[in-house]
Amino acid sequence: IAKGQDRILLVMATGTGKTYTAFQIVYRLLKSGLKKKVLYLADRNILVDQSIQQDFSPLEKTIHKINFAKDDPVTVTSHEVYFSLYQQLAGNEIEDRIYTNSDFDYNIILEDRTYEVAKEITEYLKSTDRMQKTIVFCTTEDHAERMRIALNNLNADMVKKIPITSFALPALTPTARASWIILFPLPRPIR
Repeated sequence: IAKGQDRILLVMATGTGKTYTAFQIVYRLLKSGLKKKVLYLADRNILVDQSIQQDFSPLEKTIHKINFAKDDPVTVTSHEVYFSLYQQLAGNEIEDRIYTNSDFDYNIILEDRTYEVAKEITEYLKSTDRMQKTIVFCTTEDHAERMRIALNNLNADMVKKIPITSFALPALTPTARASWIILFPLPRPIR
C-alpha cells in the first residue's frame, strides 16, 4: 500500500483481526485522499453486517450496503465505502430457502464449518493420540482439500516436528456417490 500498489492480498489466520486491519487500511486511504471509493466484499450477509456495525462503525455516515433491488443508481454513488456479497456482484445469489445438512459442502460451502469440524477432530486427537490414523469422509474433492488444509494448520506443531502430511483420495460410497476421504497423518516412513 505504501508503495502505491492498487491490489494487495491480505492473508491472516482466523481471529487475528483481518476486518480491523482492513478498516485501518480503508480509513487511511480515504482520509489521505489516495482513494475516494472502496468496495468491501464478503461471502455472507452476517460478515457484511458485522463489519459495518463493528470495525467500520467510525465510517457509518459514508457506508452503503449494496442492494441492487432497492438502490437508486443516481444517488447510490454518494458513499465512500460500499459493502456487498460476492454473489450479488456475480449475479449468483443464494436461493432463499431452508437448507438441510445434505446441502452443506455440496451446495453451500462454509469455511467456518470446515474449520470447526477440523478443530473438533484435532481436539479429540489431542486427547487421545494424534499419531493414530484418522479417516475423515468429505463430500467433494474441494471439501477434502479444505479439510486437509485445516487439519494441517491446526496440527502445525506436529507437522513441523515430523514430516507428515495428510492427503485426500477418492472413495466410492455404497450409493455410488463419489466421496473423498482424508488420511491423517500419513504413516511414518520405514527406514
